[in-house]
Amino acid sequence: MVNSYPEDYVEHLTLQGKTYLTSPETKIYKLSKENKAYFKSIYKKIVENNELILPQKGNLEVKIIQSDIPFYFSLPGAKFFFSRGLLKNYIKNEGVLVACFSYEILKSLRLLYPKKVTFPKGYIRTEEMLSLTRLPLKARVELHKWAFNILKRSNFDPYGYLIWLQIQNKNPLDFSFQHGHNSRMIREEYSLKNYILKEVGYLKKRQLVEKNSSREFYSLIRSLTKS
Repeated sequence: MVNSYPEDYVEHLTLQGKTYLTSPETKIYKLSKENKAYFKSIYKKIVENNELILPQKGNLEVKIIQSDIPFYFSLPGAKFFFSRGLLKNYIKNEGVLVACFSYEILKSLRLLYPKKVTFPKGYIRTEEMLSLTRLPLKARVELHKWAFNILKRSNFDPYGYLIWLQIQNKNPLDFSFQHGHNSRMIREEYSLKNYILKEVGYLKKRQLVEKNSSREFYSLIRSLTKS
């Protein structure tokens, strides 16, 4: 796995996250206790089944940002951010939600972030946070494999991760805010497919992966689609 950075940079990122949450353009959607518990259950299941590579650091915080633009990122210390538009419009089943979450859990608990220093100015925009936390292609390709494996060890369907990459790859304009100029993920999808074929020997049909989701998942999505 790619290497993490020193604690001083981790602190820098953490401070940027606090600035982001107090910035004028950052509007938070308040999750219910039930929805918070749902995210916690997914997080706990993944971490407890991958203790050797996912050391728990900090208390889990999930923030839903009021924005129609699909984006997601994390910060050190189990801090996770998802846009409301992402969850409402692109996360159609539980397997895809878990896949998206697993990638950021790896980044947050393994401290896998690029080293980019910014100067404090009292506020920070979402696009700056995405730039600060966006990994280079080589690291992302490797991380997709790790995410597939931690889902498998957690008894989630790991093929949901491939579907998650395909969703982003089929909507490059929508996800250009998330991924920057190189919003196409063809190489990443191709690399993961080859990895799965090598390790497992076959690709599961999509309809077998997109099975029924839990009641808690549907409760989350219903709450997000209300006004």
